[in-house]
Amino acid sequence: MKVSAIAECLGLDLESPRASIKKFSIDSRDATHESCFFAIVGDRVDGHNFIPNALETGARIVS
Repeated sequence: MKVSAIAECLGLDLESPRASIKKFSIDSRDATHESCFFAIVGDRVDGHNFIPNALETGARIVS
């Protein structure tokens, strides 16, 4: 998937400073500055429960 397509899905302007994403993660413990955290719903865990943690560790965007 192209970065432009991801930005469009997330409603981001690629010229915005928030669009500077260097890492994508589905594990909130791996979310860092300039990362995008995707909250995935699994069989045992709902990633939406970890959005606050992802933001605390520096994720710029959560989806």
